Amino acid sequence: MSKDGDGGPTVIDQVVGFIGAGNMAKAIGFALIKSGILKPEKVIASARTQTNLKDWEALNCETTQNNEEVLKKADVIFWAVKPQLFPGVINTLKKVVKANKITCKPAKHISVMAGTSLVDFTTQVESVTGEKGSTRCFRTMPNIGVEVNCGVTVFTGPDDTTDEERTLMNNLFKPLGLFYEVPESHINAYIGLFGSGIAYMFPIIEALSDGAVKLGIPRNVSLEIAPQVLKGAAELLIQKKMHPGAMKDTVCSPGGTTICGIAELEHGGVRSAIIKAVEAAARRGEELGKLPK
Repeated sequence: MSKDGDGGPTVIDQVVGFIGAGNMAKAIGFALIKSGILKPEKVIASARTQTNLKDWEALNCETTQNNEEVLKKADVIFWAVKPQLFPGVINTLKKVVKANKITCKPAKHISVMAGTSLVDFTTQVESVTGEKGSTRCFRTMPNIGVEVNCGVTVFTGPDDTTDEERTLMNNLFKPLGLFYEVPESHINAYIGLFGSGIAYMFPIIEALSDGAVKLGIPRNVSLEIAPQVLKGAAELLIQKKMHPGAMKDTVCSPGGTTICGIAELEHGGVRSAIIKAVEAAARRGEELGKLPK
């Protein structure tokens, strides 16, 4: 790793691989490339079909449809397959690595898969690499906001995680937004809060737009304004460091338009619905971890 000459982000000089090249892999990889943290010529992405690889090739990254190529070349590997597909990917890799007597390069393995515990992830990866007890594995949970450097990521590592490994994780994820090291027991709750939580904002934005259209505002205008409303609300809370309830009170004049709108939200159970959504996503994260391997 090296510092940018202008004091910018730390450039990762190692080869970074992605097993799974879909939406989350693209969000992370493309943001890191555009931020200058990863060099595209040192990125290799793997997917089952060519469809997801075209965008990587457009950035001059190496691509492959053979996951074992990533294991052979990369120093840092993001596992970004759907958790339900992970056991199948591992089983295929075990057969290919054994049949072809492939030597896997020692690497840092980073999971971005919901529902896959660090122990399970480590065990499965070690069954491919053959490095039982020495494979370095980490579990992360980013949200899609990392694509625009406005995401949130949490991570957990083994008990013997080194300072050097923490520095690597910081250099990879802090430029993409907020980044926290947390106990693994809390990760499913974080999934409900921000991993899935970012998606809860989209129906809210759409509903704001729909309400405006119902009142005669053109759709294109309402779709431009509605996201700005949420962006402005978020920025106010971040900059002023106020509790959202206190910020709400500053906008609600007695007998005014805003408190009437807030009353309708309460009547509709919006607050309760969002709490239940956080709980449901967390619960599903736990369920994914219990699916047959």
